[in-house]
Amino acid sequence: MDKVSVIVPVYNVKKYLKQCVISILNQDYSNLELILVDDGSTDGSGDICDIFKDEFPSILVIHQENQGLSAARNTGTKAATGYYISYIDSDDWVTPDYISYQIKLAKKYNADIVVTRQQSVWDGKDPHPVNYSEEEIKVYTKTEALETILYGYKIQMSACKLFKANIVSKYPFPVGTLYEDLGMMYKVFSDAEVIVHSNLPMYNYRRRAGSIINDKFDKRRLVIIKYSNEQYEFIKENYPQLTKASSYRCAYSTTEIAPMIIAANDDEALNIIRTELKKHYRDLIYNSKASFKVKIRGFALICGKKVAKIEIGAEKKLKMRMKKHLFG
Repeated sequence: MDKVSVIVPVYNVKKYLKQCVISILNQDYSNLELILVDDGSTDGSGDICDIFKDEFPSILVIHQENQGLSAARNTGTKAATGYYISYIDSDDWVTPDYISYQIKLAKKYNADIVVTRQQSVWDGKDPHPVNYSEEEIKVYTKTEALETILYGYKIQMSACKLFKANIVSKYPFPVGTLYEDLGMMYKVFSDAEVIVHSNLPMYNYRRRAGSIINDKFDKRRLVIIKYSNEQYEFIKENYPQLTKASSYRCAYSTTEIAPMIIAANDDEALNIIRTELKKHYRDLIYNSKASFKVKIRGFALICGKKVAKIEIGAEKKLKMRMKKHLFG
């Protein structure tokens, strides 16, 4: 039974940490190494880590000065001794068979990376139960997986995955930045031979105000352009057949942060993303695999701030109406 190192970066999540850790301790896969990396928490989260350590001596707790999510993950990766590595964020939680299910798929398909789906759960709500009868498995080569990533599907995130340690440990997460997965995960997938994806939602991703991904716009978010361009150059050199897909990803990145920029009324940032979008516009509009929604937003951005603001506002109203219709 191969050891799995589960790495949990911890920073000021006192309210949620216990649920996360207990979900890992309750795994039905026994050969686990749980590593809690306290990244300089100030709310008592580090003390909770130590309490778990006292009760379960096998847990490895590392305390460090605050350096950010990526640095905490890197610290855990360096300390890991497992054949596989799994990253779980400290405000999320997983089903009891999360690891054993991924191990089963890894062995069955001789996979280097196993991906299961995550479901978003708003704080205070319960996740939908996993329906195993709806299981769908896809097996990708590295080229197929990279194409899937480039067209915006969520297999790129570091969560929901089981990695062979000898692959993921080669590529540290970029420190002191947002969109850290975008900055390195394509390299990890490029180093894998077989990637398996399951549609079962076994990872519960907590949606809450105050998390990194829910913050409002600031200039740090423009790093998504940098990472998209680095990915584009890597793909163009190593996978030329995916150049158009990588160009689309660059365009997609501009549309992803556009609503925040429009809401912040940041004309400088808007000009930056419009300039970037123009470089890749043809590979967005004349691309049969591109999302129609992204095409519409890209077209609106090219037309200018006024049209983009109208398009974003209309989409927001439509989402609110659909939510009201579905949930009352």
